[in-house]
Amino acid sequence: MGQNFLADPRTAQKIVQAAEIGPGDTVVEIGPGLGALTFPLSRTGARVVALEADRALAAALKERLGRKPRERVEIVSGDALGYDLSQLGTGLIVVGNLPYQISSPLIFKLMEAGRIVDRAVLTLQKELAQRIASGPGPKTYGLISVMVQLRAAVETLMDLPPGAFFPVPKVSSRTIRLKFNQAPPLPLRDEKGFNLVVRAAFNQRRKTLRQALLKAPLGLAREQLESVFEQAGVDPGLRAEKIPVAGFVKLANAYGSLDPARDRVT
Repeated sequence: MGQNFLADPRTAQKIVQAAEIGPGDTVVEIGPGLGALTFPLSRTGARVVALEADRALAAALKERLGRKPRERVEIVSGDALGYDLSQLGTGLIVVGNLPYQISSPLIFKLMEAGRIVDRAVLTLQKELAQRIASGPGPKTYGLISVMVQLRAAVETLMDLPPGAFFPVPKVSSRTIRLKFNQAPPLPLRDEKGFNLVVRAAFNQRRKTLRQALLKAPLGLAREQLESVFEQAGVDPGLRAEKIPVAGFVKLANAYGSLDPARDRVT
C-alpha cells in the first residue's frame, strides 16, 4: 500500500515516550505495519488497539507479537478512516506513522473526534507537519493550519531522516503532538459559520478576504459582509494567510450574529 515502515528502534521509543502513556490508558495505533511502535506500546501497560488496513500485515503482526503481548494488544484488520473510535471510550491516545494518502483525512477525523481523543503523536510527511504547525504569514499557513489549531495545541517534536524508514522514502518526515480539548483562542459561538468562512477564505487565498468571501456562497450582500468585517475588527484588504485563528473566530461569530436562527456551538 505504499507505506514506509519505521525501522529505527530508538526513534520508536522516543515517539512512545512523547505520547506519555501509562497503565490504564487506551492507545489507538494507526498503521502498525511491522510493529516498530506496537512492541514498545505493549510494554507501557496500556490497552493498545492497532488498526491495520493490510490483512496480511495484520496477520503477520499477530504472529510476531506472541501470546503475552497479545493479551494487551488487539490487532484490528480494517481501515482507520472507517473505524468508530467512540466504541473505545474517552481520553484516547492516538499514535501512528501515517501513510501519506490518509494523513489529511485522518487528522480531520481526529478533530471530529476531539472530545474523545485526548492527544495524538503522529509522524507525517514533513511538508504536511509544517502546514499544520504554521502560524499566519507564510504560504505554509492554510486551511488545515487554522482548523487544527482551533481544536488542538500543536507541538513539533522531531524530524526523521529518510533512513529511519524501510523502504527509504524520497521525503523527510516529522513527528508532531496534538493535544485536543484545548480552549480556543476566543469563544467560538458559530462552528458551522467558522467552517464556512475559513474554507471560503482559503479556497481563493490569492484574493483579499473581501473578494473571497463576497464570491463565496455565504448568503451575504456586500453591505452585510462589510458589517461582518467591521464587527470582527478584521481588515478585509488582507489575504487569508495573514489572518490568525482568533481573527477567523471573530469573523465567524460576526457572521453568525446576522442570523439568530443559525446553530451555535459554545
